[in-house]
Order: sequence, then structure tokens, then C-alpha cells
Amino acid sequence: MACDDNTRVDCDTCREALSARTDGEPEPTVPDGHLRDCVACQDWYATVNALTWFGADDLAPTPDVTDAVLGSVEPRTGLLGTRWRRSR
Repeated sequence: MACDDNTRVDCDTCREALSARTDGEPEPTVPDGHLRDCVACQDWYATVNALTWFGADDLAPTPDVTDAVLGSVEPRTGLLGTRWRRSR
């Protein structure tokens, strides 16, 4: 979706650059001119900043429970091989 502005940046490109800015990554283009003139992108950026402000980056890492889960499951042996052989 492109807004009427005199810059060569459309909404998708602007939001990609703003997303990079929010993540601390290099911006593929400078979105400020488009952002100044586009209410839809201003709203989008405000929402992104609000979500980032809630601290999603500050969440504690979760423990890896893969081994515990897989260790608690009884292995099934023979069933798949038997069915496969009968179907041929």
C-alpha cells in the first residue's frame, strides 16, 4: 500500500526499514520522509514501539525440556514397519 507522498519509499519498504531500526539492524532505506507523511505507517510504528516497550525482549529464556519430554514417551517399535509391509 503506497501513500501519496513525494518520497520514493512505499509503506512496505518503510515498515521494513522501521522494523530493522527497532531491532537495531541496518536500515535498507531511510523511511523518515515517508513516515512523516503517512498516517498508516505512523500508526504501525507506534504499535511496534508499544509492543517493544512491553518488554518482549526482556523475557527470561525458557529451559530446554526436549530431553525430558522425549524421555517420558514410550518408544513404539514394530508397528509402523508391520503396517508398511502389509500395505505393499
